[in-house]
Amino acid sequence: MKGKLNLKGRNCIKGTLVGVIGKKVEGRVASVGNIGDFCKKECEGMLMVIRDEWNGRVVKNYHPTEVMVGGVILDKDIKNVRKWEDYLKQHGIMGIYGVDTDSILDDNKETELTGSIELV
Repeated sequence: MKGKLNLKGRNCIKGTLVGVIGKKVEGRVASVGNIGDFCKKECEGMLMVIRDEWNGRVVKNYHPTEVMVGGVILDKDIKNVRKWEDYLKQHGIMGIYGVDTDSILDDNKETELTGSIELV
């Protein structure tokens, strides 16, 4: 299954999509300010894990800290996301989306990132 990501907006991060629950993924994605709309519109509610391209580590400091699907908070603590795994899969959610607040670009800068994802 392949999907395309197109996002233009402010306060975006740039990173590499490194994984979703039970899948390998290649591609690029970014979103901070409109994470709810992003999840809902751009990739049908898929939540993802981002690797920060500046320091190469997998993001650990999530912002927001909640488990979110299409802007709806399922859990106040991102650490509990695994207990939601089955529920998320039933609703077509295939992973966890995390952002690193240290990687947020200039508030006044428009950022446009276009890419694609491929589930292997």
